[in-house]
Amino acid sequence: MSQSARGLSAGMGECAANIMEGKLRNCGNSALAWHLGNVVLKQYDAKNMIPIKEHTDSKIDGAVALFMAYNRALNDHQPDLMGFLSSANFVERG
Repeated sequence: MSQSARGLSAGMGECAANIMEGKLRNCGNSALAWHLGNVVLKQYDAKNMIPIKEHTDSKIDGAVALFMAYNRALNDHQPDLMGFLSSANFVERG
């Protein structure tokens, strides 16, 4: 999977929307919380953005993996994105 702006933007947008709606939660994974906290968005145009890290010692690998999972689900045309991701124990059903 491409880690370009074109390859990550849709997944990042969907992930951000789920976080803002309270549909996505972190089940106590401190590394993922740290990685998500280190993400800075670099906007290329109205549709495309990528996650970058502000400092070289910051890590964002877990966040990028989450965005890639979202993008994979979107690209596979999964009708129930939340069901597709639920096995990772990140999603609160309700």
